[in-house]
Amino acid sequence: LKEGEFAVMLPGCQAAGYLKRWGAERYAALGQKLVETNLGGIKKIVIVGGPDEIEDCRAIAELCGDYAVNLCGKTALLDLPPLCAAARCIVGNDTGTAHMLTMTGTPMLALFGPTDPRRAKPIGRHVIALQVDIADMPCLNCHCKAPCDHQSCMKAITPERAFVEIMAMLRDVN
Repeated sequence: LKEGEFAVMLPGCQAAGYLKRWGAERYAALGQKLVETNLGGIKKIVIVGGPDEIEDCRAIAELCGDYAVNLCGKTALLDLPPLCAAARCIVGNDTGTAHMLTMTGTPMLALFGPTDPRRAKPIGRHVIALQVDIADMPCLNCHCKAPCDHQSCMKAITPERAFVEIMAMLRDVN
């Protein structure tokens, strides 16, 4: 991995907060678009996670192919800050790991669905919180308190929309 030539993806979250997960297919589609367009010089996608994310990370890596580096289960929590400090950007769900990694100063796109980004966004001017505004979705910002079988709030965030946000974020950094 060369400094500035990879994006880090944090596709997981604690097992109980599974509704905050964006999904392997959407992460893979975003990763493909980042690499295919060489946005900001991104040539690789690094996927990190813990024991609860092994399947999601494996699926993303398989869908992304040769340009994916799956480090899920191969890193300790304290290995992540230096890795992410060398990344071009970070994309992750609303998770404690994302909050910790804001200390790196690396541009970050944090994806929100069932939690309110006004209350839970990682701190920093280099962090963009993305939540689709769907006025007729009464369960938006439910904080995973009610059973959910549709996960509409996360599915409404498309890889294309995330890509546009990352494009703007990286343009503002340069």
